[in-house]
Amino acid sequence: MIQSLDELSKILEKTELASRQLAEMKILETGERAFVVEVDLANAFQSWEILSSLKSRTGRCPIIVANFEKDSKWKDSFTNDTSTFSRNEFQDIWDDNGTYRRIKRDISPRSIIKRAEVLEIDAVLNAYSKAEEEAEWRHADLEEIEWQVDQTKRDFGIALSVSEVINALDGDNKKITQTQLEAFLFKWEQQHADSSQFLARPGTILKYLSWYEPSPDEGMGIMLLPTLSSWHALAYMSFWGAEGSIETEKTMTVLKSWNQWFGAELVAHYGTILNLLVQRVPSTEQAFQLAWEQDCVASCTIGLSGISLRELARALLHTNRWFLHARP
Repeated sequence: MIQSLDELSKILEKTELASRQLAEMKILETGERAFVVEVDLANAFQSWEILSSLKSRTGRCPIIVANFEKDSKWKDSFTNDTSTFSRNEFQDIWDDNGTYRRIKRDISPRSIIKRAEVLEIDAVLNAYSKAEEEAEWRHADLEEIEWQVDQTKRDFGIALSVSEVINALDGDNKKITQTQLEAFLFKWEQQHADSSQFLARPGTILKYLSWYEPSPDEGMGIMLLPTLSSWHALAYMSFWGAEGSIETEKTMTVLKSWNQWFGAELVAHYGTILNLLVQRVPSTEQAFQLAWEQDCVASCTIGLSGISLRELARALLHTNRWFLHARP
């Protein structure tokens, strides 16, 4: 792993990034440092691809970032930054009384990574599922069931009756979660709708799920973190959807699983938004589960758009660029 800007400069000297400004950032009091390569909106992704191809030489994972408190000079915006690696968002959790309290544990990046490495993905997903079942607001009332059945009718011209859906899901709508309802309807639509309709490219939804791009006047850079695993970035830079308790470790475990299944790499981290690039899109059988997992780690992805889980699932069949959003 490179440890200086001089080493980085030598690696970049025969690339298109040779003339870019470079900055060095101290990572808290850990002794670790991050390096930043200057980019702008027009060349950010191409520059990320170059730095990604150089990971074996740099020993560092590239992540596109934006400095929303832009200084008059690009380098100063990053070298003088005190918030990027802040630990504030890692140390407060909601307790059983519904209030914030501060936890006492090691919240350094390496300690978070160490805890994440021993988490099992099945345990994490079971925890998400249990929390959903216990949250009354995630249950599908009669009005929700009617609306979702109507959506099937609108999208495909056919649908079950509301009573048929309730009977198929144990006959008690008070115990049906929104996810259980949508999973059932997704499978029914797959089996009964015209396949050309079911698999059609959902242009409007994909447009909403496009990668986020910062404003052109915001300072941008590619952060080279001291790790080769892109999901480790969440241990260094907080993501709103993973704040508190062990949510960061859980989210990192999910991102690692996506890397193993789909070749997903974190490309950009904007605090409340993550952009990911995948090598393999999900199969139809994997798509709904993936959509649910994305909703678990970043509920605003669909929550602010009004699209359903199964609409997200069908959209994921058609894109190798994932957009995750979680905000207060």
